[in-house]
Amino acid sequence: MKRSAMSIMLLACILMVQTCLADRGAIPLEDTWIIEARQLAIVAWNGSEEVLILTTRLSSGLKEVKVLELLPLPSKPVVDAVGREVFEVLVKLMKTRKGVLVERGVEEVFHRVLGPHDLWVLRVESGADVVSWIKSYTSKQGLKVPAWLSNVEATIQGYVDRGYRYLAVDVVTLAGEGDVKPLMYRFSSKYAYYPLEVSKLAKGETFIVVAFLTPRRLGIAEALKQGFAPLYVGEVDVEKLGVEELVDVVGRRAYLELLIYAGDVDGLSGDLELDFLEGQWEPYTPPLGWVKVDVKVVDAEARIEVKITFPSSGFKVDWGRLRRERSRLQVDVHVERWTGVTMPVVTYERHTYVAKGLKPGTYLFTLMVNGKPLTYSTVKVSGEDEAIRSLTASSIWALIGLAVLALSTAAELGRSKKPSVH
Repeated sequence: MKRSAMSIMLLACILMVQTCLADRGAIPLEDTWIIEARQLAIVAWNGSEEVLILTTRLSSGLKEVKVLELLPLPSKPVVDAVGREVFEVLVKLMKTRKGVLVERGVEEVFHRVLGPHDLWVLRVESGADVVSWIKSYTSKQGLKVPAWLSNVEATIQGYVDRGYRYLAVDVVTLAGEGDVKPLMYRFSSKYAYYPLEVSKLAKGETFIVVAFLTPRRLGIAEALKQGFAPLYVGEVDVEKLGVEELVDVVGRRAYLELLIYAGDVDGLSGDLELDFLEGQWEPYTPPLGWVKVDVKVVDAEARIEVKITFPSSGFKVDWGRLRRERSRLQVDVHVERWTGVTMPVVTYERHTYVAKGLKPGTYLFTLMVNGKPLTYSTVKVSGEDEAIRSLTASSIWALIGLAVLALSTAAELGRSKKPSVH
């Protein structure tokens, strides 16, 4: 699929979910319902550390209700709020206070109020201890004990059994329906991690979009088994997202893999724990038939567009710089191919080189790939004298044509005036 079409699809997808629910288990602290309709997240992972950015839209049956959201994590996180614009840019590219042990098996390691978020990070030993903490919290706040705590206990116990000992607890005040400022979690992780099991605390249909940013290609086979579908894959400029933590983890440029899920939350089984694909980048010279060179010259400026079409997503291009030496124009393009699994979608890369201030004459453009010539093109620049000579010659022939036409017309008129002989 062409990059422009993919960008349109990505833009449409982001617009659909720019106000949506991130994947945290939501529990109302009143006798009402909570709708979790859609989810959006950015996951940046480098093999050992992850930055997870979540945004939320919640709706309830009351004008105002406090909602407790749970997010199991594999290690102690650093949490902060980020601007919602990070999701919009993706389409185009803390002070802590250590707590004390308040319940058996639960340690409050972090508490901070971030805008509408009353955020806690707990270190837990069992699901039952988490339920006890929730009961204690609601009692101190003068709130009702939420229903479905048995489901909470079983879900959190499943995470504890798998080694997830940290739990982010976020209490937000929801007035009807509205957006909540995104939160960013940074923590150590052996996988590119995105929690799904905890979302089963809610019921019904959901729409999930997860944008994975990684320095290398990510294996998504497990996500596909879960029912996710790939929407976009390609390199992006991470700096343009405006979040320093993302650049710290994955670098200035990274691979973006956008995955979507649409269906019932009961169809999800297990969290996403993805690893890098097995493979490596190696130099690759594309066949000449994949390459197209288009040359356009205006006055003394030549614009040379090079387009390379690839049969899969497993290629990347470094276009280099145009070099000029007398009547020679040359560029050395570096192309690499991924030896592991790739997406079988047709993609293309293109770049335009500009050569200014060219004197009249014929130039030879050489396209080199990985240090070896691949194809040649001629660049012809017309001079002012040549243009004048061409114009003068054209004018002379035009005058000759007019003269012949005038003589022919005069002869016809002369014959028409000759007296008739009787």
